[in-house]
Amino acid sequence: MRDWWDEFVIVLSHSGRAQVAILLGLFFFVGVLTLGHWVTHDFELQILGPEGSASIAEAFRGRYEKVALASLIGFLSVAIQAYRKDRKRLFG
Repeated sequence: MRDWWDEFVIVLSHSGRAQVAILLGLFFFVGVLTLGHWVTHDFELQILGPEGSASIAEAFRGRYEKVALASLIGFLSVAIQAYRKDRKRLFG
């Protein structure tokens, strides 16, 4: 178990692309969630009133959550690909 962890840390420390992909994934995940909350915080349509506007705002928040999760998964897949490539390069 210790050898696996040591290998993981060594490869990750030498893989700049994987580090950047992980950081960008976290940044965009938090950023999109924050943007979604900011956009839908005071969302109100005059025609529907507060109750109808709340359900529409909740639907928009759900879409922002899906986009945030998709960006996180996408960047993590890029990080995994970079990790595998650098692992092969370092340990053959």
